[in-house]
Amino acid sequence: MDLSYLVGLITCFDKRFVDRLFLPRLTYEYTEKSPLPKKLLKGKTSEIISTLDTPVWYYKYIMGDVEGKLLRVNIGDICGIKNKNTTYLSVMRKSTPEQQNEWLEKVERLASR
Repeated sequence: MDLSYLVGLITCFDKRFVDRLFLPRLTYEYTEKSPLPKKLLKGKTSEIISTLDTPVWYYKYIMGDVEGKLLRVNIGDICGIKNKNTTYLSVMRKSTPEQQNEWLEKVERLASR
């Protein structure tokens, strides 16, 4: 049973997705001269959209924005991707259909930029 969503960690499914998407020699590569990888996606940008079942302030300041840091630092920085913005949609579980429609419209606006 995967309970990582309870503690703000990336799920097994998400990790498999990231592992297949950010492949060595495609997104980064190690060289003989440096202990740090060469950033093959330098100049690329990202926009993170995060859905939460906890208030944003609690996730960011109490839980430490674990998944956001993982995506921005551990994955993005290694590959050379600069994150432009992170959008948080919260609290999913208690949202109304109207709120969900507003979020969908917001994601559509973000995706169309």
